Amino acid sequence: MGGNDNNDGSSEGGCHGCIKRLVRRYCNAVVNNSVKGMVIGILVALFIAAIALVAYPIEVDTGGSSLTPRNSRVGRLQDALFVGEEETVFNPGPGVTATFPAQQLLSSDELILMLWDSSENNVLTDNGIDFLRKIEQEIVQHQDYDSVCYQSTNGTCLPPDSLLQYLYAEPNPGCATFNPNGLNTVRPRAIDDVLLSLIDPDAAPIYCQPNNGSGCFASCLEPTENFINAAVSPGFGYEGDDKDPGDVPNLDSYTTKLIIRFGLPLPGFTSPRDRADEQEKKIDDFIESFSSVLSDNRDVSGKPALRYSAAVLNDEHISSIIFGDSVLITASIVVVFLYMWFHLQSAFLAGFGMLHIILSFPMAYLIVQITTDMGGTGLLTFMTLFIILGIGADDVFIFVDAWKQSEFAVERPSTDERSGPEYNDWLQRRLDWAYRRSAKAMIITSATTSAAFILNLTSSIPAIQLFGLVTAIMVIANYVLVVTYYPCVTLVWERYIKFRSCCCKNAVSPCRSGKKESEDYVGPSRGKVTLPNASGDGGEDAASAKQPRQSRTDIQNYRPLERFFHNWYSINVYEKRYYILAAFAIFVAVSIAFAAQLSAADEPTKFLPSDDYLQQSQEVSTEDFKRSGVVAQVRYVHGLLGVQGSNPFNSQDLGSPRFDPDFDVSSPAAQQAYLDMCSRLVTDAPSILNAEVLCPMQEFRDWLVDVDGKTFPVAQTDFYDSLSNFTTYYELTNGQTKIYTASSEDRDSRDFASIGLDRAIRWIENDDGSFSLAYLATIVNITLNIQQPASQIEPVFDAWEDYLTTDQARADMQVTQRCARTKNRLSRTYPDGPLCAVLTPTFSRHPGPRIPTLAVVGAHGAGTDPQNSCCRRYRRVPSHCLCRHRREHPRLFIVAPRHHEHRLHRRKFGCCCSMAGLDIGFGGFHLHDGARRPECGLCHARGPCI
Repeated sequence: MGGNDNNDGSSEGGCHGCIKRLVRRYCNAVVNNSVKGMVIGILVALFIAAIALVAYPIEVDTGGSSLTPRNSRVGRLQDALFVGEEETVFNPGPGVTATFPAQQLLSSDELILMLWDSSENNVLTDNGIDFLRKIEQEIVQHQDYDSVCYQSTNGTCLPPDSLLQYLYAEPNPGCATFNPNGLNTVRPRAIDDVLLSLIDPDAAPIYCQPNNGSGCFASCLEPTENFINAAVSPGFGYEGDDKDPGDVPNLDSYTTKLIIRFGLPLPGFTSPRDRADEQEKKIDDFIESFSSVLSDNRDVSGKPALRYSAAVLNDEHISSIIFGDSVLITASIVVVFLYMWFHLQSAFLAGFGMLHIILSFPMAYLIVQITTDMGGTGLLTFMTLFIILGIGADDVFIFVDAWKQSEFAVERPSTDERSGPEYNDWLQRRLDWAYRRSAKAMIITSATTSAAFILNLTSSIPAIQLFGLVTAIMVIANYVLVVTYYPCVTLVWERYIKFRSCCCKNAVSPCRSGKKESEDYVGPSRGKVTLPNASGDGGEDAASAKQPRQSRTDIQNYRPLERFFHNWYSINVYEKRYYILAAFAIFVAVSIAFAAQLSAADEPTKFLPSDDYLQQSQEVSTEDFKRSGVVAQVRYVHGLLGVQGSNPFNSQDLGSPRFDPDFDVSSPAAQQAYLDMCSRLVTDAPSILNAEVLCPMQEFRDWLVDVDGKTFPVAQTDFYDSLSNFTTYYELTNGQTKIYTASSEDRDSRDFASIGLDRAIRWIENDDGSFSLAYLATIVNITLNIQQPASQIEPVFDAWEDYLTTDQARADMQVTQRCARTKNRLSRTYPDGPLCAVLTPTFSRHPGPRIPTLAVVGAHGAGTDPQNSCCRRYRRVPSHCLCRHRREHPRLFIVAPRHHEHRLHRRKFGCCCSMAGLDIGFGGFHLHDGARRPECGLCHARGPCI
C-alpha cells in the first residue's frame, strides 16, 4: 500500500539512520505489546519509587542549616565550629561532683511570651498585666511544672524572667522591702511605682531577700539595665537612659516579655548528659501541652495581642504550614489533571500521564540520594513538584497532539478494520511519525530546562543546589517516561478505549466525529499547505509528493486551539514580525535598565506572611524591644583551621575538624598577647555592644589570681595544668557542661543559643588518653540585629574583616614563615615562641527572642577601668564595698558572707564575686537561703572593688 516505500530505513546509514531504525523497531514493539509495555512501565516506575521511599524515607529538614552557604569561607568555618565542639570537651579532667548544690544548666528549650499592641498603645496596664499573669499562672501552676522548671540550688523553681516577679513581689515581714519572687497573689504596689523604682537610680533599695537577722537591706538585688531594656519597648524610661534633674520618665511600653526557662538535669536524671534526648523530649512535651492554650489567647478581644515562641511550637507551626502546602500540591495536581482531561479529551490519558509525572519525583529523589547522600529533604526541594506538574503536562500534550495529528499526516489503510496487519502497520507508521516529531521537540526543551536548573549547583547554599539538581533530574526522568512508557498508554487508549465508550462526549472519550477528511485544506496563505511527512521532514519533495496522501485536510476539522494558531496567530505574527521584534527589544532594554538598579534588600526577608503569628513573633522580638533579646555574636577562634571530608549537599555531614598543630598559648608572652587582644576588642572592635566581650584568657586570669592565689601569666610548664584546673573548677561550681552531638536538634539549638564559656575553651583527647588544648574562642556581642537585611549586615561584616587585617598589621606583630602559610592565621613572635591562630569572625544567629547569656566582660588593658564590668553588671546592691561605675557614678557592690567551710571560694574575685548564697537567673537575680555557691562563672565580674 502507499506510504510503505522503503520505510525500513535500510538505505540510510550513519548515526542518524541507526536512530531511525531503533525508533521504528521500538514503535513496532509498542504497537504489538502495548498492554504489556504499559504494565511493565508502571510496575518499574512504582518499584523505583518504592525503593526510594523505603531506602531513603523522606525526612523534612525544617532547620536553617541547609540555607547556610556551606561552600563559602564563613560557611566552612561555621561547620568547623560545630564539629569542633562535637569532637572536643570543655573539661579534660575527671568528672567532678560538686561539694555543694550546683546550679542546673539551662536547657536550650524556653517558652517566650510577649504582649504586643500593634497600635503602640501601652500594655503595662492593669488589663495587660492581669492578662499576662493569668497565662503565666496557668503554666507555672501545672502539676508537671516543678519537674521541668529551672531550679535554684535549693530545689525551688526560679520565677520566669519578666517584670511580673517585681509587680507581684511579696512583702518582707518587718521590712519596707519586697521579695521579687513573683509569688504574691496581688500587686502590692501600683504598676508605675514599681517601674519607676526599677529605673530610677536615686530610688532607695526596695527589692531584697527576707530579713534573716542581718537587716532589711542585707541582701538586695535589682535587675540590670539590660534586663529592663529587654522587657520594654523603645522609648521607655529616661531620655538618653540617664536621669537629669527634672526628668520625667516614660513608663509606657507597647511590648513586654516573659521567659519561662527549663533546667537540666531533670529529676530522675543524674546529669544533663544522662539520656539527654529523653530529658529534652520531656520538656518539649510540657511546652507542647500548652499549644492550644496559647493559640486560644493569641488575639483576645479587649486584650493586647499575645505572641509566643518556643522551638517545639515553632516546629509544629512550620510542620502545619508544610502540611498546608502539601494540600496545595494536591490541589495543584487535581487542577492540572482536570485541565489535562479537558485538553486531551480523555480521563485515561490524563490519569496515566499524571501518574508518571508524579512518579518522576521519587525517581529523581532516589538518584540524588544515591549520588549526593543529601540526607534530609529541604522545604525548597518540595517546590519541584509544582514545577514538574507544568513541564510534565506540557510533554504529555506534545506527544498526544503529535499522535492525533498523525491520523491526518499518515495515509490511512484501505480498510476500516481496527485490527490486522494493515491496521497495525498504520499504527506503527503513525507512532513512528508522532514519536520522532514529539521526541525531538521534547528533548530540546527538556535538555535546556534541565541545564538551566543544573546551574543552581554553582550556588554555595545546599538547599538551592539540591533544588536545582532534583528539578533537573526530574525533568529528565519525566522525559524518559514520556518517550518509553507513555507511548504504550497512548496505544492502549487508541486500541481499546477511544471507540469503546461513546455517549454524548462522555467522561472517558468524545465520540468520533465521523467527518470525512478532505484531501486538501486551505492554509493561511490561501493556498495548499503540506503537513510534515512521515519521515519528520518539513515537507514533501517532488519524489514523495507523487504518492497519494490524505495528509491534507480541512482545518475546520481541527480543534479550536489549533484553528486559533492557524487562522489568526500565525498570520499576525508573520505580518507584524518587525513590530513584535521592536517591542521585544524595547522590553529587554527596559528590563536591563531596571535590573541594573537591583541592590541588597533594605527590609528583612519575611519567610512567612505578615499576618502569621510566628512571623509577628520574630519581628516583635527583634524590632520592638529596647534591647533585642537576640544578640548577634562574633567569634574569634584560635587553633581551628576548618573542616575536611564534608558533604556539601548534606546539611548534617559536616566532615571532621582540622586543628592547628602549631597552636600554642602556653608561653607567658602568648598568654599576655591573647589578653591584650581581648583588651583591644573592647576598645576598638566595630559595632561592639556595650563592650561585651567574653575572653577565655581573661576568665582564666581572674580565676588564677582571685581563686587559685597565683600570678598571671603562669609559667609555661604550668599553663595547661592550671587551665585544666580552671575548667574543672567551673564545672564544680556550675555543674557539668553539655556534651555536644552531631544531631540536627543539637546543632540547631547551638546555632540558636548564645555562646558561653563552655564553648570558648575546648580540649581534644589524644591517642594515648591525654588531652591537648584544641582551640580558644573569644566572643563579642555586637549591635547588629540578626533580622536586619543584608544591606545593613554586610558593612558590619566588612568592618570586621578590615579590623582583622589592621590588627594583624600592627607594628608589634611579626608574621612568621610557619604561620603565613594559612589564610587568616595570626602570628606574633615573642621570646618564648609564636602564637599562631586562626582568627575568624562568624555570626551566630538566634532567630527567637532571647536574653543573652553572655554577660558583660570588661577590659584590663591600658586606658580601661578594671572595675568597668564588675560594677556595670549591677545597678545597685547594698553592701560595704564601693566601686566605680563606668559613668563615674558611685555604686554599692556585693559583699557576701565568707564561709570557712569553703576556703577555696574566699578569694573569689574579692568583694565583687564572693557571692555564696547567690543564684543568678539569666537576666534577673535571685537570692536563696542555703545556697552556698559562688557564681562568678556566670556574672563575669572583674577585679577588686574599692
